[in-house]
Amino acid sequence: MLRMAAEYVPAAAAGAAWTVFYSGPAAAQVTGGTDPAKMVQNICTFILGPFGQSLAVLGLVAIGISWMFGRASLGLVAGVVGGIVIMFGASFLGKALIGGG
Repeated sequence: MLRMAAEYVPAAAAGAAWTVFYSGPAAAQVTGGTDPAKMVQNICTFILGPFGQSLAVLGLVAIGISWMFGRASLGLVAGVVGGIVIMFGASFLGKALIGGG
């Protein structure tokens, strides 16, 4: 039993160190480092930026590969294309509704 517990010590120590050393951004947000609207805006900027565009391209590549091997279905294509439309269209629709340009 002690031998089994000793196998987990390095992983537990690494997890504890990670928690201690990388909790700065979380503490800054909890202590009022930024307002919730700014955090949501940062998330939207991240999703709609190069990261989101890369996800959209990877989704379209997956459809192409599925189509090439005869595994593409209407549900797969509609799901991926619908997700891309919702992901990028929501920002446009939100700006149009509030008059943000």
